[in-house]
Amino acid sequence: MASDVLILSELFYPQGGGAETATHLYLKSMLDAGLKVTLFTNRDVHMGETSKGLEVVRFPLGASSCNKMGLLMASPYIKRRAVQLAKIHDVAYIPGKLFTLASDLKRANPSLKIITHLHDYQLICPHASLYNFLDEGRCGYVWDNTKCRRCIYRYESVVRGGPITPILGLIVGEGWRLIHNASKISEIIENTDKFITVSNTQFNLISKRLSDLSNPFSRKTATIYNPINDDVKHVPPSFDNKVCLACFSGDRYLKGFENLMTLFRKLKEIDSQKFCLKIIGHFTGKRDKTLINDDIETLGYISSEKLIEAYRKTCMVLFMSLWDEPLPYTVAEAQLRGRPVLATKVGGVDELIAEPGLTGETVGYTAESFIEPVIRYSERLAEQPSLMSEEIGRKANDFFNARTEKAYQDFKDLLKK
Repeated sequence: MASDVLILSELFYPQGGGAETATHLYLKSMLDAGLKVTLFTNRDVHMGETSKGLEVVRFPLGASSCNKMGLLMASPYIKRRAVQLAKIHDVAYIPGKLFTLASDLKRANPSLKIITHLHDYQLICPHASLYNFLDEGRCGYVWDNTKCRRCIYRYESVVRGGPITPILGLIVGEGWRLIHNASKISEIIENTDKFITVSNTQFNLISKRLSDLSNPFSRKTATIYNPINDDVKHVPPSFDNKVCLACFSGDRYLKGFENLMTLFRKLKEIDSQKFCLKIIGHFTGKRDKTLINDDIETLGYISSEKLIEAYRKTCMVLFMSLWDEPLPYTVAEAQLRGRPVLATKVGGVDELIAEPGLTGETVGYTAESFIEPVIRYSERLAEQPSLMSEEIGRKANDFFNARTEKAYQDFKDLLKK
């Protein structure tokens, strides 16, 4: 196995999302295996006792700079420092946007093994989601100059709003597009020794859009499902009289917030007293003025302890994302907590359902698609809440434990020189 690993990750756990969670878990596994690791990041890192063998090199930029990722990647310092570090390492592991430096790293150290972990669609999409805001659906283009500019502007308008933000977003997006084009996908693929995708669906979506580059990309790609944190355990239910639904995506557009609100209104029309809703995560309150409601609770970002308490009252988890999320942790963790998850059939979600029909299922994009399964699962939970919850947690635990063990072994094998 390689003795020196360089991780190039602009964000780091607990900042970010699923990609940063997975990177954190893989880093711990590397340190446990006795590897020497250098983490090049823009964030403070707190690893506790596991930090033996870890060196952290910080970007000399404020954390807020990471919100303008195109400008961050353009920094001459970032490139120069990454190249310096590459010269003294055996492996470069890149779970973020710095994969555009693959050619520079390889030139600096031809023997360097470069592993790029694709947690989204940044390789082929400016805002990494593969969601076409012009057509409101899955995108079929790859870095199309005109369409991408229009889509980025629409993306910034929908997601962030305001009169100035879309223009600033367009400028940053154009900068990132130029950086990406300068790097060239062909050169990135040529100089990357191994790509990792996190679901079969993600691999297929990227591969099909690479056209002539599909074959060389495919030959270098392995799908490894993200490992699960062993701290995620079953939470015994303590349900109230109402059926409490939970959404862990805040009020973000791409997470399907509008559909969530439509679904909840329809459920209340069916039975005005039966349902309540908890919304956990980023929440601005700007999207829907009807949220002043005793049956809707907005919790924002909460601590681990409060999260467990929220789960005690939660009957099922709703995941209504609009974009092809490669492998959302929320879906896995809901089942491990012992709660069924109802999710849109997007991205790698199907690959996360431990036992369809018991631990959860996927449905269509529309709010109407969720109504029947919500009612069906709520009736089943009402009959034997504790037994059903325990069975869901047990099935999920067996399913994800096996996956996690395999993920660590497959990842360990990739690190070998």
